[in-house]
Amino acid sequence: IIGTGLGPYSPGTAYVLLHHYMGEVDGSIGAWGFARGGMGAITRAMAASFTASGGEIRTGSGIDHF
Repeated sequence: IIGTGLGPYSPGTAYVLLHHYMGEVDGSIGAWGFARGGMGAITRAMAASFTASGGEIRTGSGIDHF
């Protein structure tokens, strides 16, 4: 079953199979979308959008208040 380390006869995987069958992408029932380039591609796109809007990303910096 996609997304698990389990086989189809393992307990709980019937729901996973049903959940996958009920998936939908752009009106296509039973279809699933995957991020091209992996999850890192999603966060890179978010960072690019944020910085393009004038935001600044700082890593390794402390904060005083959130």
